[in-house]
Amino acid sequence: MAWLRHGLGHKSVVPILFGVSLLHFLIADSKQLFLRHIPISILIVLLFISEGIVLKIFLATLELGNTQESRLWSKYEILQPSAFSAIFLLIQILTINLRGYDKILNIIGDPQSFAYYSLALRVTDPLIFVREWLDLMQVPLLYWGGHLATHFPGHPLMIYFGFQFLGRNPQSVVWLSIVLTVLAMFPLFYLAKLVSGPKVALLACVLYTWIPSLSLNLPYMDLTVGTFTSCALLLFIHSLRSDRGIYHGFLGGLILSFALFLTFVSASVLILAMLLAMSVQEMRQALLKLLAFLSGVFTPYLILELVFDMPFFEGALSAFKTNQWFYQHLHSLMPSVWSFESSAFFFFLLLGLPVCALFLLTVLQQLYFSLRHVRTDAFTLGVSAIMLVTMLFARLELPRVAAFLVPMLVICVAANLSRRQLEDSLLPTSLLLSFSQFLEIYTYISQATLLSRTLGYPVV
Repeated sequence: MAWLRHGLGHKSVVPILFGVSLLHFLIADSKQLFLRHIPISILIVLLFISEGIVLKIFLATLELGNTQESRLWSKYEILQPSAFSAIFLLIQILTINLRGYDKILNIIGDPQSFAYYSLALRVTDPLIFVREWLDLMQVPLLYWGGHLATHFPGHPLMIYFGFQFLGRNPQSVVWLSIVLTVLAMFPLFYLAKLVSGPKVALLACVLYTWIPSLSLNLPYMDLTVGTFTSCALLLFIHSLRSDRGIYHGFLGGLILSFALFLTFVSASVLILAMLLAMSVQEMRQALLKLLAFLSGVFTPYLILELVFDMPFFEGALSAFKTNQWFYQHLHSLMPSVWSFESSAFFFFLLLGLPVCALFLLTVLQQLYFSLRHVRTDAFTLGVSAIMLVTMLFARLELPRVAAFLVPMLVICVAANLSRRQLEDSLLPTSLLLSFSQFLEIYTYISQATLLSRTLGYPVV
């Protein structure tokens, strides 16, 4: 920690991480994958170069000061996340072709690997489907079972509504997961800007585009939850910083309630909301806005429970018990795969070694500051608490289930990198980090067979 407090530590850690990623790339013999798909590889490299150019342009606009040109750029600020979203969309499309589009469609069509698609095909009336699902959640596992009983029917319903726009076929699942994952760039950008400033927002967008798990876990729908949790947090933090933020807080709560419908553990975002509310000086106003946020989260479920007689709360309690049983059952069958330790290890590993290492360093720094009674970053500590709770309650398949944490993690890393010691070299630092992440993507794709065996679900 003493080493990290000096400029030398901050300036050398990123080149070291780049060297580790390059070594990882060479040891895994990933260059064969690169050479086997040369046209796609060249296009991805060109996207990397274009991302660097875009980042340089946007960073330059931040140095203009309060000039007319700067005000013009501020007026069209939406162009910044839009540019990174377009690049990320192309990256996802190229990466899917690199992995094998037909293989991904085969995963979607296999009920054993991707049950959500086959369930979405059965939906004719969404309300009847939800009611039947909730009833089945309370049936003993002997009669209905396993993994489906551990969450609400959000994912198959999302796919069903996606069918209405994209067609009733496996390709629509791919496009739905890609589009929603790419759209997370917008709340990510504005959330990072609100929390730590415009430089952090730009750097967070760059890092987000090269997170390996976002590419490897397509077409699994868990990736889409991060879009909704980021929107919910953005609205809640905006409500804390505005005089009349009650409505924004309530709207943020409604969005988080939908995230809960997809994944129960996204409720851990409430921990971060509480910590942020307690860090505000105007405690009374902050608590009112927190109450509005909580009301937005639970009001839809109360209405559905009391008015439509849908047992959401009973279903949630049953799902919690089922999840505990399911974890113990799978762990007893194959402890080398279905273990908390293995799942947590691969969650961090599939963030990419650079982002993972820098996030852990950031958390250690904040804990060190708190022990020394120095002012700490409530956002980073809150994200750490969310991550811990998610891991303790989800346990299984964390690389997918905990994917909603990725936007928050990259904001923490970007905020740490953009501090005073790195301001003069922010551009080369961010590019070096993103290129390290690029190498990590190729490394993991080249090890898809090994990852499938160790993760417990198919990876192309």
